[in-house]
Amino acid sequence: MKGFSRQLAPFLCIGLGATAVHVAIAAYLIGTHTMPLVLGNAVAFIFANVFSYLLQSGYVFQQARTPLQYWRFLSVSLAGLALVVAISSVLGLLQVHYLVSIVAVVSIVPFLTFLVHRGWTFQDRSEAQARRTLNDFARAGRWIA
Repeated sequence: MKGFSRQLAPFLCIGLGATAVHVAIAAYLIGTHTMPLVLGNAVAFIFANVFSYLLQSGYVFQQARTPLQYWRFLSVSLAGLALVVAISSVLGLLQVHYLVSIVAVVSIVPFLTFLVHRGWTFQDRSEAQARRTLNDFARAGRWIA
């Protein structure tokens, strides 16, 4: 797996690309009155999420794609969405200017999702196996003692 600093910039660029995919699809579906607002954005989210997963897994994290890995990716994406809502809600209740809320969201959420993807979604399998082995060893030691 590449180093942290070499992964972050491409991760963010792919995220911008996924945002562009979302905007283009949503604008088309909603703008042509093909779909209502919520449904159009949901469909656009799915396409943008798959786009992002394919590029993040292949280019940034350089790992083979698996169904479990995609479910983790999607889970982190949805948790990121929940974090966006939470940050926006709290800052809205505090009556902070909406631009501050936007800056907070785009400064915090992408970085945190990168860290979770790096440490969980795309965790190096050898690291994960080593950690499981150490945990098993520790559990065995507690049982024996």
